[in-house]
Amino acid sequence: MDVFVFPAAGSDHAHRAIAEAAGCGVPSLAADLPGVRDLVEPGVSGDVYPATDAAALAVLIAAWAHDPARRRAGGGAAAARARARWTPAALAAAAVELYAALPAAAR
Repeated sequence: MDVFVFPAAGSDHAHRAIAEAAGCGVPSLAADLPGVRDLVEPGVSGDVYPATDAAALAVLIAAWAHDPARRRAGGGAAAARARARWTPAALAAAAVELYAALPAAAR
């Protein structure tokens, strides 16, 4: 797969598919929905577009489709982001950090 396209608002509220594509080294073109920018760094590991703008999505698809170097770089950036943020060890470390930051009374 060269590029993953995530156009559907509301189809995957956790946007899990974007993280899965990143883990496979595939850049994502995604609707700019809440949480998406935590997964896609625009212009680096993919791109985002206004959720209701099909023309903007078409422009992005064409731009990424005709630029193999951009796809390779975006895929590498997506994979690096996935390794840094979403491995079991990274998720466990983030959870420990979160719990450690809570006041003792809230634990």
